[in-house]
Amino acid sequence: MFAFVSLLVTPLLPVFLLCAPMLGGVAGDKGASDLELTVDGVFVLTAGEDIQAYMRPSLDADAFGILTTGDQVAVHARTADGWLGFDPGIAQARNIGLLRLRWIPESHCEISGGALVDIPLAWAPGARTTYAMFQDATDLHSEPLPTSEVVTVVEPGTIAAVTGVADTGWFLLDLGDGNAGLFFEGWVDPSAVSSSGNPDTLPPIYNWNN
Repeated sequence: MFAFVSLLVTPLLPVFLLCAPMLGGVAGDKGASDLELTVDGVFVLTAGEDIQAYMRPSLDADAFGILTTGDQVAVHARTADGWLGFDPGIAQARNIGLLRLRWIPESHCEISGGALVDIPLAWAPGARTTYAMFQDATDLHSEPLPTSEVVTVVEPGTIAAVTGVADTGWFLLDLGDGNAGLFFEGWVDPSAVSSSGNPDTLPPIYNWNN
């Protein structure tokens, strides 16, 4: 069972989402999970049965663990393709934003009270994509060199996909795959960001100066 912090607050106007739990992407036959909006504006899900949780909002992502019956988690986001992101209640070194969340599918849900549409709709990180996370305002460069032109300044809290790595060690970023709503590509010194995913799997880029 997860060590989640229970939010036992009596709601003023409770709304509920009744979900058939899923294990490995298959709906369960019994139990139902309640999603309740508290007076503090927090959506609290109480698992009605064991539910498989994932590191990213995809069945192709790594498994995180199991929400067991009675576990309570705070739901902070939903994706357009049907996933709910919750706070796992564990320490995470440098993860930020949506990459701090863990995910469960909302498949086979019966909705009442408008609960689902009130959960913020969020960008969905890819199942196996490596992302750079910006803790501070950081220059994005046109080449993987500190002397190259600055394309833009990336704001703190930004998450962007890493699509390759140069022989200088710098990351090539695609801000179009991230939470900033920007469509820039450029290079960043990896020491200036933290990463989520596996940088060792990034493709090398040798002809960046051609």
